[in-house]
Amino acid sequence: MKDGRLFIEGAEDGTPIRIYTTDGRLVALAQLTEGSVSLPVGRPAGVYAVQVGSLGSTLIRTQ
Repeated sequence: MKDGRLFIEGAEDGTPIRIYTTDGRLVALAQLTEGSVSLPVGRPAGVYAVQVGSLGSTLIRTQ
């Protein structure tokens, strides 16, 4: 992650990306563009779950 962008390897452009809080609230829905997606501006620092299309999900920590 760099400058508010999350880089994702192994997924094609156009792959839907969903970002959730750890209690399951959807906070962003985007599509992968040039291997990355912008994280929501103004979100508090914390841990978020990122679902990458049907490829799976991972947790990220923002600052």
